[in-house]
Amino acid sequence: MARPLIELSSTTAVKAAVVGGAGPAVLSELAVGEELALRRLVRIPVDGVALARDLRAVWPTGHRPAGPARDLLSLTRG
Repeated sequence: MARPLIELSSTTAVKAAVVGGAGPAVLSELAVGEELALRRLVRIPVDGVALARDLRAVWPTGHRPAGPARDLLSLTRG
């Protein structure tokens, strides 16, 4: 297992580090679409790796999600 070279707190910081030569990173295609289109970043295919992550929904105490937020959450529950 590879250890991270650096840990940054935002996607913007990760993209800036990669563009600046810090090394490769794994980011959402949505997050790097513009950089890929402008060729500031390059996609590197990786075979045999399954990437997954947990997603969490948060909202203020005492409030329940409503409307589109509620609808989206309903899609995530079995």
